[in-house]
Amino acid sequence: MLVKCEQLTNRDKNKRPVYYLYYAKKYGYVGNINSKGKILSYLSEMKTNAKEGDKVGGK
Repeated sequence: MLVKCEQLTNRDKNKRPVYYLYYAKKYGYVGNINSKGKILSYLSEMKTNAKEGDKVGGK
């Protein structure tokens, strides 16, 4: 699912006015891009049964 987000009021001037969030039914949030198509973040690893304080990603 693609969600188009627009900051309408009290907009943070350091952020883009429009960005897109991507969700997958199985995983939830998987990433986002700005209105120019630049990838801002993405899901790189899944960890099931994670507990608070567990480290995910990195080497």
